[in-house]
Amino acid sequence: AQKALDEGLVNFGAKDPLFMDYVLSFWDFENSDYIRRRNKKNPNSIGHDYAKSMTGVFKNHALPLLPAKLKLSMVKLNHIENIVNSLIDDGILSNASIKRVLQSMAVPLNEAKRLKMIPNNPVEQIDSISSKNKERGILTETELQKLVLWMMNSVNQGSFSKQVYLAVALSALTGMRQGEVRALNASSIHTIDEEQGIITVQQSIAVYAGIKTTKGKRDRHVPCPTWLCEELIALAKENPFGTEMVFWSASSLTNPISASFIRSNLYTAMKAIGIDDKSRTERNVNFHSLRHYYVTYMRGKV
Repeated sequence: AQKALDEGLVNFGAKDPLFMDYVLSFWDFENSDYIRRRNKKNPNSIGHDYAKSMTGVFKNHALPLLPAKLKLSMVKLNHIENIVNSLIDDGILSNASIKRVLQSMAVPLNEAKRLKMIPNNPVEQIDSISSKNKERGILTETELQKLVLWMMNSVNQGSFSKQVYLAVALSALTGMRQGEVRALNASSIHTIDEEQGIITVQQSIAVYAGIKTTKGKRDRHVPCPTWLCEELIALAKENPFGTEMVFWSASSLTNPISASFIRSNLYTAMKAIGIDDKSRTERNVNFHSLRHYYVTYMRGKV
């Protein structure tokens, strides 16, 4: 029976779509039954951006290496191994990225196995691929002080974005992620006394999903200096659309300033204090490094 299945003489189950069609429809956020059911059982367990990412890595890196007419029931270990070996030999993707390509196929194949559309998942037979995440860069205390001071002075001179300056200060002093910073509303900011305030982090923003829950899928309260709370509330009052959005975009009623806008301005400021592009890349320093700085040095001290 297994030999008949392997040679395609017998279809395992009633449905036997093309493998590429099955995977692409599986990660189709708007139409996938799997994603719909998962998110009903565990709200926000699979986000729009994650589904889009899985679709992208499969289309870009696995699909070109698969036979065009490969049926779901005919996917074998050699098909998956060919993809892995080709990507390793090319040397373009890191091991972590190759594991992500495998993940884009492993989850749909697991579901097909559960539904008895296939007898086994060939990805489970692939040798494990080790990967080491690149260490997150971190600014020194002196560098962060120089960075914020340069931004503040440049804002006062009218040569730098006040929104980027406040976004950087907010992340460094509260540990908020960039998506959480961009999604911040004035109603989430509360002052307690002359020195201290509290920000309730309730939401984040992503490229495709838009406003969504935070990464931990729960609200959290973070301390924030009163002066910064007041600056943020004042910035929200400048919103030309009259909404509560703090980091508003002058060109959009519903969207905040873009991540690329923050990134490009941050890198400009880094260059100004002596961190050039080469050094920044080698050290892996970016906006998330501000959160890393907070978690490492500031948590419990603000």
